[in-house]
Amino acid sequence: MEQLVGEVNFQKILQNYIKKFRLTSITYTDFKQLFESEVKLLFDQENSEKILSKIDWEKWIKHAGIPSETFDFENKLIDQALSLSQRIQEEKFEDSDFEIFKSWTTNVKLVFLQDLEKNPLTQKVYERLRDSFHLHTGYNSEISSIWYQIAMKNGNSDVIPYVKSFLSSIGRMKYLRPVFRGLNVIRREEALKVFEEYR
Repeated sequence: MEQLVGEVNFQKILQNYIKKFRLTSITYTDFKQLFESEVKLLFDQENSEKILSKIDWEKWIKHAGIPSETFDFENKLIDQALSLSQRIQEEKFEDSDFEIFKSWTTNVKLVFLQDLEKNPLTQKVYERLRDSFHLHTGYNSEISSIWYQIAMKNGNSDVIPYVKSFLSSIGRMKYLRPVFRGLNVIRREEALKVFEEYR
């Protein structure tokens, strides 16, 4: 649906959906009616009919399985993230690397870090990432969790104070477990202390 109407229009539709139906119980037909009326307001008759003809509500709602759809996702940023990861692992650093990283959304940053995680980093690469990208602090739980795992897998003990602070302040097990396990591998006594203090 988002591809058919565009991201901005889809956000407007969802906002109107929430405003109209908040604090009420609804069925999918309520959403369907609202969506169709919003599309007719946003587009002329020819385009709105074309858009709505491409949505098979019956198939999506009442039939088994997931209807096969071809999504045309933008791969440019993903390719950029993987390219930067490869270049950094080869120690081909550029001054603009951090600005590129900083401009990405969390999901693109995660692609970059997940690619880095596949192979051990040299100390030079680790220090460059730590110092130029400031990865020890200032990022959300998703970014910090994977970065701390990378740092600990590489045996870098300078990350331990940040790991301990992270473990004492984050509540979601999705992020806690892998970081705690990483700490347990390289500093079991520290892991036990953290566990006893915050369990």
